[in-house]
Amino acid sequence: MFGRRASYRFQCLRTYASHVGQNVKHLPADEARVFINGDAMPTNLTIQWLKTLCSHYRQVSIWKAIGTSIDPTKAAKKFEGLPGLAAENVYIRRAHTGSQNAADALLTALYGRHASSEASNYVLSSDKNWFGELPHIFSDVPTFWRTFAELDPSEFTRRHDWAAILDAEEFFLASSLDDWIFATRRHDWVPGQYVVVSEVLLQESPFLSSKKFRTLDAGTQIDVVEVVNVPNDHRIRGRISKPAGWLSLQKLSTKKHFTWVVPAEVEHVRNTLLFHPFSREGIAAPRR
Repeated sequence: MFGRRASYRFQCLRTYASHVGQNVKHLPADEARVFINGDAMPTNLTIQWLKTLCSHYRQVSIWKAIGTSIDPTKAAKKFEGLPGLAAENVYIRRAHTGSQNAADALLTALYGRHASSEASNYVLSSDKNWFGELPHIFSDVPTFWRTFAELDPSEFTRRHDWAAILDAEEFFLASSLDDWIFATRRHDWVPGQYVVVSEVLLQESPFLSSKKFRTLDAGTQIDVVEVVNVPNDHRIRGRISKPAGWLSLQKLSTKKHFTWVVPAEVEHVRNTLLFHPFSREGIAAPRR
């Protein structure tokens, strides 16, 4: 599932905390370092994922970004009993945007300077743009993803609890609370090959009014041949050829958009209940 262990060299994610003494750029091939952001306690799903990692790597280190509302001792107890697991607490400084752009806040914390005009990577921004430019600093950092979402940056940054964005071509990763959120650049829905990433209902009919449904599981590959915007349902709907019918591609709302499918170019879309590592070579950019 994880490929050759030697193919992944994990990096310690740089955080807002300027007082963090360690900034390990390269770890041994048999060691994984995980960064979990926010105040939330580790979930049972996180523990399940860590057990999987522990079975594949000699040592797994946890870097837990802990705020003032959580007891570090209680958080550490959640990780007890996992073989090969080394839990470490990392305290981060909150990124208050205010009049300062969120991307600038991140760059200032990391480098004490702003992004260059030739920047090719991105970070979620609190302004009207979906992404602000970020220098090419995270492009070769393997990390973990669990769930997909297309996310409004104002909704993401207003809580002041995010810490880092990773880039893999056209795809971006952000950390929020106890979970990794996978965000894509906003795009127009067009016919093409997609993969279901969250269980979705399919209307088995050429008509949107059909009441006959079946379930498509995560990992199902589909060929979308028609895309329509259904304002009354606040959804983008797609007609697929096999199995024939209509399904929801994206739910639209004022707060955030939930996405059920992603372009088929995304590799390793197998099981959204577990995190999977990937590298720049392990994911392809969509050609839109």
